[in-house]
Amino acid sequence: MMGWTPPPDGTSVPIQYYTAPKAKKRKEEPTMHTTQASVDLAKSVFEVAVSDRPGSVQERHRLSRARFRRFFENREPTEVLMEACGTAHYWGRELEAMGH
Repeated sequence: MMGWTPPPDGTSVPIQYYTAPKAKKRKEEPTMHTTQASVDLAKSVFEVAVSDRPGSVQERHRLSRARFRRFFENREPTEVLMEACGTAHYWGRELEAMGH
């Protein structure tokens, strides 16, 4: 078994500590604040849930077709999540034209 052997003249050996190089500070990327609206499309009444933070719903609405259009015309740009169905393509184009 090998062990540590002191220097023969009895002098102490200076202890050297390893210091890791300092990490470069990253430039903070601007945080993007996105509001999401989840939409359940139906024939006459649409369900809308609006969320500012993941995992929490701030608003819920049951809207007719006409009110659904007005609801999104009066909102800031929003990420809209819809189910995949025949009318989703139509409403996707309409909402995109409004800036969502």
